[in-house]
Amino acid sequence: MEANDFYYFSKVRHLRAKLIVETKANSLVWRYRTAKPYYVSKYLPPLKKLLEPLAQKLNLKVEQDHMMLEVRSTSINKGNSALEYSKNADFVMAIGDDATDEEMFLALPPNAWTIKVGAGPTAAPLPCQRC
Repeated sequence: MEANDFYYFSKVRHLRAKLIVETKANSLVWRYRTAKPYYVSKYLPPLKKLLEPLAQKLNLKVEQDHMMLEVRSTSINKGNSALEYSKNADFVMAIGDDATDEEMFLALPPNAWTIKVGAGPTAAPLPCQRC
């Protein structure tokens, strides 16, 4: 890590006023929906660039999606959780609207009903772009 990296990391304070940091059991999520777009576009790419090599060394994954940046273990995802919760179910339906839901759509068995809400590519056989 270089001194310049810390400079960009410290500049995230401009986002902080409108930034929601969510600590979950297995991840850390920065939600920046209410932050000013200027600061998001200026400081989020360097922050992501700083976090990705560190995350890789620690077996973590950095994922950016709908106004959020998440850092989590590579072994924990919605796909694993969905399989665990649905293993004895007679009927399984999964509905999602972002990239983290794609892991769930891919992990569930073919007889599960998986629905992607919104536009964009998906593994779900039932996309609903106008929902």
